Amino acid sequence: MVRNDNSRLKYLHHHHTGFSTFAAGYRTFLAVLVVVAFAFFGTFPAQLCTDGANFFGAFAAKAHHLRCIITGSGTFHIQLDATCHHFYIVFFCTG
Repeated sequence: MVRNDNSRLKYLHHHHTGFSTFAAGYRTFLAVLVVVAFAFFGTFPAQLCTDGANFFGAFAAKAHHLRCIITGSGTFHIQLDATCHHFYIVFFCTG
């Protein structure tokens, strides 16, 4: 019986392909595991930040309102009608 070397090469190629597929699948599994781990453990700091924002949100809203009042009291009102403004300056404010 004559042995066919071509069939032996196909057999080796088949095992090499199977091993490469297993290695690629293993590396893909590890990559997905790392991504999932980062996503899972990243939720805890996100939750802490959300809780802090909810806790200090009421104080921040009151402080913002107070700053708006302070800013509004220190500014002057702008008249959009320039003619009335100039009339007021020329005739009533000059002496």
